[in-house]
Amino acid sequence: MTVPSKQIQKHISRAYPAIPQHDKEVIVAEAENSFREGRKVSLHVRKLVERHILELRTSFRKDLKSGLLWEEARQHLQPQVDEILCRWTGKSSRRISGRSDQEIRNILLDRYPRCPTEHIPHLLNRMRLSEKAPKALHLRIDVAVENFIRHMFTSYDIYLRTYGVERDLAREMVDHEVRVILGDWATSALASPEEPELSIDDFLRDVESPHGNSLD
Repeated sequence: MTVPSKQIQKHISRAYPAIPQHDKEVIVAEAENSFREGRKVSLHVRKLVERHILELRTSFRKDLKSGLLWEEARQHLQPQVDEILCRWTGKSSRRISGRSDQEIRNILLDRYPRCPTEHIPHLLNRMRLSEKAPKALHLRIDVAVENFIRHMFTSYDIYLRTYGVERDLAREMVDHEVRVILGDWATSALASPEEPELSIDDFLRDVESPHGNSLD
């Protein structure tokens, strides 16, 4: 089943108002030829747009030739894909929950003080692109950070795409990794690490040392 070209063009023009004309023509042609009955036009086009950006607007093909696996290359380049998506959708300057980027950045770092700052632009883009984000800002940030960690720092996508693991099971498989990184990012950078407990052997060794304290 094919979808009329005009219907696809209308959707792309509405959803991606800043897409370059050449890219639009390529995606429209591919969408017409690959559409299957039962699919939503919006989801079908979204996947094609993301794949088009990944393969033709980034170093994806070069990375594959250099030896990276498909999923590794895609994962590494996702921030670039999201940045272009934000431009094409016209959301690059979209305010998140009515706040400026600097305000969001400050709140994010207050909640996750050890989040590497180089990841913040990508997190902001993910929050802009998310269609089902919670209304409460702190929850929106929490969801964005957790999803970012799951996709960028675990094997979650590999389980889904390469091994065909069900989504819920894949989430369960990487949940511990996600929680560890979340806990680390949420730890204050100024907090001093806890001193390890002194074992009885260490205590006796210190007591008996000529430089240690005497029991007397």
